[in-house]
Amino acid sequence: MSDASRQSALLVHGLAQADRDWLLTQLPENDRARLAGHLAELAELGVPADPGLLDTVLAQVGPRPAARGKTDPRQTLRRAGAEVMLQLLGQEPAWMIGTVLSIESWPWREALVEGLDASRRERVRQALRPNVAGALAASCVEKLAAGVPAARQAVRESRAASGRGTHWGHKFKEVVRQWL
Repeated sequence: MSDASRQSALLVHGLAQADRDWLLTQLPENDRARLAGHLAELAELGVPADPGLLDTVLAQVGPRPAARGKTDPRQTLRRAGAEVMLQLLGQEPAWMIGTVLSIESWPWREALVEGLDASRRERVRQALRPNVAGALAASCVEKLAAGVPAARQAVRESRAASGRGTHWGHKFKEVVRQWL
């Protein structure tokens, strides 16, 4: 195990199980397998989890140079996750949700639809279009991407209030990827 892999595994080991599981699903398969192996080894050795490591690392890590520039709004939405997108779109009319879902094959598309109540789910499915492109798609994507940070914060607050833990989001994922 390299030093970077050890650090990553120790850091992730200190997360709540739900956060650990979520993080592993966000990584590419090869990184996920490597990190899962290291986590299993830590558990087998009986190494205690240290949640304080996360706060220490995030306090020391600044944004990566590439992250300081303008980000691609579509990439922001792809990385947002179903829970964040449901926070953003949950109160919108079915036609609007259907339009957004028709822009591209978002990774969170099915999970978002499943997060709606049954009647809205059906109305959203009926509102799906074969192709949404051009200015309409660009405008929707830009507006939604601008709302992702606030929606992420709302999801974190909701999780904290419900005791479900928090997902540390994209910044944490990038920290782990740097170490792997």
